[in-house]
Amino acid sequence: MAVSRNALKKGEKYAPAPSVRPRPPAGVPGAGPPPGTA
Repeated sequence: MAVSRNALKKGEKYAPAPSVRPRPPAGVPGAGPPPGTA
């Protein structure tokens, strides 16, 4: 958890987990749920 917290504090320089990475724009096939769903 410490790594995630540090990454977030540094402005998410690197995404520690897939769920933390910015979601792709909605409407893209295979992108998963649109932003705001999760």
